[in-house]
Amino acid sequence: MAVDFVSVNEGLVELFAGDEFVGAYRSPMMIVDTILKNGGPAPVIRCSSSWHHAVEYGFDSQFELEKIWDDVCSLL
Repeated sequence: MAVDFVSVNEGLVELFAGDEFVGAYRSPMMIVDTILKNGGPAPVIRCSSSWHHAVEYGFDSQFELEKIWDDVCSLL
């Protein structure tokens, strides 16, 4: 099953394929590797509300999280 849901917690991007937790990383390359090892990205990847409050979940800024995700998208 493809990765179809992301959230953030303790400064990490958490990845889910269906109901299965598949990993949590900060490194764009590790995120991409995990997505590819788990069937690739789904056509639509949903995110939890934590995604919009990254500072409350361990990131220095919202920009920091957005930069990580932009790098993930560029690598995919």
